[in-house]
Amino acid sequence: EESYLDVFFMVDETPIALLNDFYQLTGNPVLLPKFGFYQGHLNAYNRDYWKQAEKESEGILFEDGKRYTESQKDNGGTKESLNGEKGITSFRHVPLSTDTKHTICRSAGCCPTMVTARDTGRQDRWTAISKI
Repeated sequence: EESYLDVFFMVDETPIALLNDFYQLTGNPVLLPKFGFYQGHLNAYNRDYWKQAEKESEGILFEDGKRYTESQKDNGGTKESLNGEKGITSFRHVPLSTDTKHTICRSAGCCPTMVTARDTGRQDRWTAISKI
C-alpha cells in the first residue's frame, strides 16, 4: 500500500566490516544470558561425584560397561575431572566424536547411553554414545 521501498546496499572490503555496517542498522545480535552458556563453563565437568550403581537398573552405562550414579554431594564415589587431572580418566569431559554424529552423554538425565564399537579417534577407549 506504500508508494516507496526502503532498500539498503552495503559494500565493504571485508566480511567483518559488512557485518558491522549491518549491525549499525539493525542493532547487535542478541546473546544468550550467561546461564545459557553453563555447559561450556569449566566447572560443568568437575563438580560431581560418580559411584558404581548398586542395581543394574540404576545409573548410566559408561565406557567400562558398568553403571554409575551421579551426585553433587560426596557419595563416597570418584569426583569427576575436566581433562583427566590427578589420574582420574573414567569421569572426565570427553569431546564429541569427530567421525560420527553422536554425542557422549556424561550426566544423569542427559540422554540414554549405550556402549558401542570403538571410536576410531580413540582406539584405546570405548565410547558411550547416543544418537543426536
